[in-house]
Amino acid sequence: MTMDQVSQYRLMYESAMRGEADVRGMSDMQVHRMGPVWVAESSNRGWALVSYSPEQAREIRASHIQDVIDFLASSGSIRSVEWKTWRSDPSLPLDNFGFSFEPEETVMMGDPQVLAQWPNPDGVRVHQVLTESDLEAASNVRSEIFGLNQTRTRQFVERTRHDIEGAGLFAAVADSHIVGLGRMEELSGAGIVGLFSGAVLPQYRGRGIYRALLSARAKRALDVGATVVMSECSAYSRPILSRAGFMAVEHTTPAIYRFDSA
Repeated sequence: MTMDQVSQYRLMYESAMRGEADVRGMSDMQVHRMGPVWVAESSNRGWALVSYSPEQAREIRASHIQDVIDFLASSGSIRSVEWKTWRSDPSLPLDNFGFSFEPEETVMMGDPQVLAQWPNPDGVRVHQVLTESDLEAASNVRSEIFGLNQTRTRQFVERTRHDIEGAGLFAAVADSHIVGLGRMEELSGAGIVGLFSGAVLPQYRGRGIYRALLSARAKRALDVGATVVMSECSAYSRPILSRAGFMAVEHTTPAIYRFDSA
């Protein structure tokens, strides 16, 4: 893959996953434009997201960061804020305001046909979650993997049950129960699909189940006409996609502000 192709992928990612495009259409979220940034907040989840385009990144000043914190604090219902950062942008003094940084993720992009060819390991099947009973089981596994409490588990179920098919949630089954899951989302850019939140229970890792989740979602991406898929990868998942010919086009690090510890 040439650098021109990497640049093209990056532009596709930026148009689909940064700034207004990042927050547009989020269910259960109120969206605000505050100077150079976009803020989406959900009082039900107690969570907010801050995003901005590469051009807007150059306009952000310390005063804008303070304005966002003050605005969300005034709601009284927001417990944490995720301020997305990207390596290619000018650095922001978020740590000066009490933000902590989570591990960096690598944005990987490539051809879904490669992933779709991977076979499932023996004894494993993957299906889209389309029933409430499956949704309940998948949400419990999700909470076990990510260490979520019962309140957040119920919130996830309530958000998802209104449009189960549209949620694009896939579950991997082994030993007759769900052991992993991942989400697929059609993004605003033509022909691009995002693969998000792929994870497997610790005791089932190393058996090809994560690859099976990627493959199932890639097949579905092809069904809806996608020519490119992207994923924001951890250090664990990046090598899997790299071996499939996917290219790193950007790096992103979530910065988290918690009001209960401020």
